[in-house]
Amino acid sequence: MIKSFITPYVIVVSCIFISFDAHAYIDPGSGGAIITAILGFFAAIGFTLRKYFYKLKNFFTKNKDQS
Repeated sequence: MIKSFITPYVIVVSCIFISFDAHAYIDPGSGGAIITAILGFFAAIGFTLRKYFYKLKNFFTKNKDQS
């Protein structure tokens, strides 16, 4: 009963998400820009994590150095 009720919805959703040819062109410069943006994103995440790690580390070790 449930399978026969869900099947039309699965077919409709599948038809909506079927991809068609776009006939689009991405030049090599765009690929390089996308790769650079992705690498920059990961570098920014790494820098941010490192910055907060050292702030947290200094917060906990600060009281021990001043005694």
